[in-house]
Amino acid sequence: MEKRYSFYTIAFTLITVIAVIVIFAGNLLINYQEEKVVREKVETALQVARAVDGIKRSSITEYQPGASLWTKTAIKEISGLDDLLYIRITGKSGKIYQSSVTGEDGKTVTNPNVLKLLSADDITVTDYIFEKEEAKSIIYPGDENKVIWIGLSLQSAKEISAESRIYAILIAIGALLAITLIIFFVFRNSIVIPLNRIIDAFKGAREGDLKTSINIDSKTEIAELTDNFNKMIKDLEYYQLNLEESKDVLEVKIEEKTKELRELNENLENKIQERTEELQSKVDELEKFRRLTVGRELKMKKMKRMIEKMKKIIKKQKKK
Repeated sequence: MEKRYSFYTIAFTLITVIAVIVIFAGNLLINYQEEKVVREKVETALQVARAVDGIKRSSITEYQPGASLWTKTAIKEISGLDDLLYIRITGKSGKIYQSSVTGEDGKTVTNPNVLKLLSADDITVTDYIFEKEEAKSIIYPGDENKVIWIGLSLQSAKEISAESRIYAILIAIGALLAITLIIFFVFRNSIVIPLNRIIDAFKGAREGDLKTSINIDSKTEIAELTDNFNKMIKDLEYYQLNLEESKDVLEVKIEEKTKELRELNENLENKIQERTEELQSKVDELEKFRRLTVGRELKMKKMKRMIEKMKKIIKKQKKK
């Protein structure tokens, strides 16, 4: 027998597929939001880099190593960047002229990949590891062969993304539970229960109960199905009544024919009996006639012998 699945199984499968799609879409949305936050922070960092480059070129303000302008606290207060890891002013050769990181002033960058980016004339934004922390490295080429190098932490963006992901998962779970309950009650009241009633009615009709009918208040195809079922039951009941009437009429006709055949048989038997008796009477007459004929023939032969004998006696008398 072919395996069948209930509507609950189909609904559960559908909900599972929806859940996977929702979680996948939510994860994409959260990743997009995370990237958007990172882009906004990078854009703010670029604005800071432009501002620093402008200040650096200003004749009013000179920057000196250790000046409060280049401390991370001061930059954070100016830019509003809480994720600032460092800000450096370097040469294209890699020499650090000024840095918000204590002890870096006067040092030289030795990483060849970073040196390649510092010597370029384009703004570059790359992923970077700073003290075992994921970061964005923003390199902004300024005037006078100086480069503004800003390090931006991604920790807060990832924390926000993680929190958003948790909230999204909780919201998705709640929504899916609500959808599950709604689908369960909708399937149960609109599909499963009416179908079970229809199945029970079909079973009853198969067992011969043609008095059953289904009343389902629905605006879906289920109502059309029940209407067609009720019409089918009425048609079957009508055909059954006609069949029973035809059966009764046929039984009456069969009984009449049987009676006629019985009477005809009895008449035939009587006629056969009469004919048999008549034939037997004929046979008896013929037998009697045969006996009479045989007796006469014997007498004739006897008389013939007597006549012959008399003729012989007469001939003898004539000779004497």
